[in-house]
Amino acid sequence: MKMIINGLVLTLLTAMTAQASTLPCTQVEAQFIGIIAKTTESVTKKSCAVQIKFSSFDSSTTCPLDIEEVIDEDIMTSKCDLKVGESVSGILIYDGKKTFIED
Repeated sequence: MKMIINGLVLTLLTAMTAQASTLPCTQVEAQFIGIIAKTTESVTKKSCAVQIKFSSFDSSTTCPLDIEEVIDEDIMTSKCDLKVGESVSGILIYDGKKTFIED
């Protein structure tokens, strides 16, 4: 009986995982390490745009952000005190409108 229950649980978990992986992504993301290559003036009172030279870029396995989409592109951040040459790391997210560093 225990083997039957374990088998059913495994089957349900496999089905749920397969269904979750086919859902459309509302945002794509990647973990990164890099240095600030360029900064711009404040875009809004709470955000600035930067460009990053990446030394490490690991796309999400579920909803991957392609590095080609962010090279030489403005990336939004709330950390407006970042300087050119400074190290930066975190999670990059593209939500269909803009790319930003997750706070």
